[in-house]
Amino acid sequence: MANTEGKSFDEVHEEFITKMWSLYGTKVRKALREGKHYDFDDSKNRPTVKVSTAADASTKAKAEKEVLIDTAFNLFNVRQKDDEDLASYYLRFISAIKLYDRHFGAQISLQNTVQKMKKIFPSKDEKEIQAEEWNLLLAYLFIYRSDQDKYGMFVENLKSQEAMGHK
Repeated sequence: MANTEGKSFDEVHEEFITKMWSLYGTKVRKALREGKHYDFDDSKNRPTVKVSTAADASTKAKAEKEVLIDTAFNLFNVRQKDDEDLASYYLRFISAIKLYDRHFGAQISLQNTVQKMKKIFPSKDEKEIQAEEWNLLLAYLFIYRSDQDKYGMFVENLKSQEAMGHK
């Protein structure tokens, strides 16, 4: 992940989306050059979109791209609505995570973070660190997207606990 110091959430989010689509486009172009079909979703028990012509590929890629953008946008922008209880917000947040997993089939690669954590905890497996960091990111999103009028003090207490060295 790129250096996010001094950047707003929107700048970091935009950078992530740009990199994600760059990688996605590269994979589609490679498959088309090789004359192979490209599985947009190669996970178990899920439909596969096969590219047959350049026109079909373009149309299908655009449609799939829109779905993926919406899915990622939904996960990173879900927030607690006014007068929504925490349980309902939690269910919507979990639904957004499941939808993201279904479409992308994998977590966002947090390779820089994983490498830094691997230096601190050399005995931990990289996959384990990746899973932990992904869960921390999701926890961060959930907490900071909750109603800060209701739960803002909770966030401030978490910051205070972290500053004191408690985890």
